[in-house]
Amino acid sequence: MNIETKGFCWYKSTNGIKRHLLVDVLGNPYFVHCTPAKVSDDDGLVAMIRENKRYFGDLPVGGRVTILLDNDYHREHLEREIKQIEPELLSRIKIEIAEKITSEQRTGAKADNPANNGFVVIKKRWIVE
Repeated sequence: MNIETKGFCWYKSTNGIKRHLLVDVLGNPYFVHCTPAKVSDDDGLVAMIRENKRYFGDLPVGGRVTILLDNDYHREHLEREIKQIEPELLSRIKIEIAEKITSEQRTGAKADNPANNGFVVIKKRWIVE
């Protein structure tokens, strides 16, 4: 492994490589992009889109891909960056941010399954996870 591929992600306290995946609703991968851990999720996604812009550009007329992301991403930043890559891509890519889990949902899930101490399934979020 090349030392240039390593990095430290301060908010996840991880060292090494971050893998960015774009998958369909069944979890089948479309694209995988690896970056140093210090690269933000937003910038990793933008780099993945940049590398694969032909795929999005070659979609049939009216074709659109919805990219569902967790709430750590920033829609406005992503749309601005995608527009800089190629303005037409914004008509082919829809950025959708999954809802943040509420304390009521977490409490309800904990009451339903006391052994569950982490992941809580909510609308669309499970697809992202």
